[in-house]
Amino acid sequence: MAAKEKILVVDDEPSIRKYLQTLLEVDGFEVETVNSGKEALDKVNKGERPDFVILDVLMPEKNGIETLKELMQIDRSLNVIMLSCSNEVTTVVEAIRLGALDYLTKPFHLPELSARVAAILRRKSFDGKNRIVLGELTLDLHDKIVKTAAGVIDLTRKEYELLVYFMGNKNRVVTKEAIVEHLWGGDIDMSDNYDFIYTHMKNLRRKLVEAGAQDIDVVITRAHVFGGRWQELYDEIAAFKQASGPAHMKVILGTGDLLTLRNVARASFVAMMAGADFIKTSTGKEPTNATLPVGFVMTRAIREYAQETGMAVGFKPAGGIRTAKQSIEWLALMKEELGVSWMKAELFRFGASGLLNDIERQLEHHATGRYSADYRHPIA
Repeated sequence: MAAKEKILVVDDEPSIRKYLQTLLEVDGFEVETVNSGKEALDKVNKGERPDFVILDVLMPEKNGIETLKELMQIDRSLNVIMLSCSNEVTTVVEAIRLGALDYLTKPFHLPELSARVAAILRRKSFDGKNRIVLGELTLDLHDKIVKTAAGVIDLTRKEYELLVYFMGNKNRVVTKEAIVEHLWGGDIDMSDNYDFIYTHMKNLRRKLVEAGAQDIDVVITRAHVFGGRWQELYDEIAAFKQASGPAHMKVILGTGDLLTLRNVARASFVAMMAGADFIKTSTGKEPTNATLPVGFVMTRAIREYAQETGMAVGFKPAGGIRTAKQSIEWLALMKEELGVSWMKAELFRFGASGLLNDIERQLEHHATGRYSADYRHPIA
C-alpha cells in the first residue's frame, strides 16, 4: 500500500488535538499531535519531518507565528496550514509571507480542512503546477478538466479524481485499498469487495481510448495468482481489454511478487488468452524486476502460445536492465527463443529508463575511444 501522508498537529488545546487526529485519521492520514511550538520544532530538528503541519496561531510561550518562522528556517519546503480564532488581516498576511500555504479560521468544518490539505499535497506532487501535460493529455487542476487536441474529455468526479491520483503516483504501484482510502476516505467499508473500483477504471480507460490513447498498461491482481483463481484473473484482464478497445494493451505481471516460475508461466498464458498485446515483467519499481530466468519462462510461454494459436504477443522486460551488456543478454534471449522477427519494436521493448545513461557512455566510447567523465555521464 502507498504510504500515508504524515500530518503533525500543533495545538495547545487537548480537545482540538484529539478531534483533529481522530477525523484526519478517518480521512486516511497518519497523524501525530504535540501541544506546543517547542515540541514541533524539536521533532523537525530531529529529522522527523511530516508531510504537513497544522499549526495553531494562539499558543502560550511560543505562538504559531514564531513557530512558523523557525520552521521555515529549518525547512522552507514544509507544508503548513495555520489555524486561528482570529481572522485579523495582519496576522493572515504575516503567516502567508513567512511561508504558510493556507490559513483557516476557527470554527471550521473538518471536510474543509481535509480538502485543503489534500489539494495542497496534490499540487506538491505535481511540483506546484496547476496544468499537467502527459503526452497528448492535459490535466487542469484549477478548472478540473482533462483535454486532448481533440477537445475536453467528459469525466465524472470520481473518474477525474482517479486520473489525478494515478498521475500523481506515476511509476508507483498502488493497491486497491490505497485507492479507496484516497478517494472515499472512511465512507467505504474496507471489508467490501472492490468491484466498484474496476467499474470506474474501466470507464476511465474507455474514455481515454475514445479520446485517442494508443497504449494502456494494466497490472494484474497478484492475489488471483496466489489463490490459483485463474478464471478470475482471466475475467479481470478480459475486462481490461474490453475497456481498452483498439488501444495497445500491455499486461504487467509483477513477476517479482509471483513467488514461483510456475506462477509466472501460468499468469503469462492467462494474460495472453485474455487478450494481452504485450506481457511485461513488472512496473520497474518493485524490489525484484526483470530477471533472465523469468524472461526465459515468459518468452517460452509466448513461443508456445504462438505455435498453438498463430498469434504473436510482444514481450517487455522492465526494471534492473542498466547496462548495454545486460541489454545484449536480453536480445540474445529473444533471438534464441523467439527468432529475429520478435526483435523488432512491434514485439519487443525494453524498460530502459535506467539503461539510457550507459548507452550514452558506450556511444561516446565508440566515437572517441574514451569513456565519459562521471560528471558528464554518471553511472546509473
